Amino acid sequence: MTLRYSIAIIGAQETDHVGVIPEMSALQLHAQAAKNALRDAGIDKSEVDGLFTAGQSPAQIGEFRTQSSRGLGAQGAGDYSIHNALVVGTDVYLSWYSDGVRVVDASDPEDLTEVAYFVPPAGQNPVKPPQRGVLSQMPQVWGVVVDEDTGLIYASDMNSGLWILRRT
Repeated sequence: MTLRYSIAIIGAQETDHVGVIPEMSALQLHAQAAKNALRDAGIDKSEVDGLFTAGQSPAQIGEFRTQSSRGLGAQGAGDYSIHNALVVGTDVYLSWYSDGVRVVDASDPEDLTEVAYFVPPAGQNPVKPPQRGVLSQMPQVWGVVVDEDTGLIYASDMNSGLWILRRT
């Protein structure tokens, strides 16, 4: 039996207050976040089949960052952070604002490897008003979706529009 196309995340939320909340246990914090996620999704807890949380002490086992997000590339006036991540098999498709679309092989989560990327050219229709007054015409890829049947990758850039890509 495959779980392909049978899992949906329809609500995500955090606690009412962010930061250290000494009067609440980790379990209470998880319960409050779950309750908020149910409200966000507009469903009742009876409609939920499972709940996944980071637990009390999540441990980082891997990291991937672009050269620009490390401050090592020619940054210009870009915005170098991840907006969305989409997992397809062992690949993670990332919309990385000014660093475009990044595809990372996560088959070994302790050794993440970039296997593909696409950075759109500068747009002629910059985001208005420019965020922080610095984005000008830099790419702003903020969404990525993969059609597993066709292999096509759809990337939306706030400055230059929709890009339809194929891995080669």
